[in-house]
Amino acid sequence: MKETKKPDQFKTASGRKPPSAIRAKEVVLKEINEKLGNLPGVQVNTGQPISHRIDHLLSGVRAQIAVKITGPNFETLRKQARQVEAAMKGIRGVVQLQVEAQVLIPQIRMRVKREAATRYGFKAGELIDTFETAFNGRVVSQVIDGQKIFDLTLWTPDAVRENIEKLGELRLVSPSGAVVLLSDVADVVDTPGPNQINREN
Repeated sequence: MKETKKPDQFKTASGRKPPSAIRAKEVVLKEINEKLGNLPGVQVNTGQPISHRIDHLLSGVRAQIAVKITGPNFETLRKQARQVEAAMKGIRGVVQLQVEAQVLIPQIRMRVKREAATRYGFKAGELIDTFETAFNGRVVSQVIDGQKIFDLTLWTPDAVRENIEKLGELRLVSPSGAVVLLSDVADVVDTPGPNQINREN
């Protein structure tokens, strides 16, 4: 016959004793929320792995209730999300209300000057590919060293990629043979953009 231990006789791996009385789930969740809710910049969503997984499969988010606002204008979406958040804050029983973080981050964009590009014989898609190679890099071959294989990546030096003016000064050879600057056929601008874009269907 097995000996039955009382809760205060158990010890955890860390040596701490568990509470002498079993606490209700709601009490534990409230305590977790109170302790973690004070951390700056942290959004708390407590639950259990299986329930989070089911919620995520049903709605695409790890929450029991999700409100989705869709549209093409990010500023309008952010404004409407704040309005929905304000409206739901007053509803009894709503806890851990969160709005998906949509922040603007610095981005470098290239806008093709179509008339100028056509005059020199460039196609817009070709210019965009060239800019992407210069800025993000492109694997053009592989180097084999014994058993190791390394990608050979073509791109511009850091000093160029980190300076918009120098990006605009990149020399391009047009199909007609003329040498032009990137800034002659496209505008390279530093502008804020969304940190992520989510799409459905």
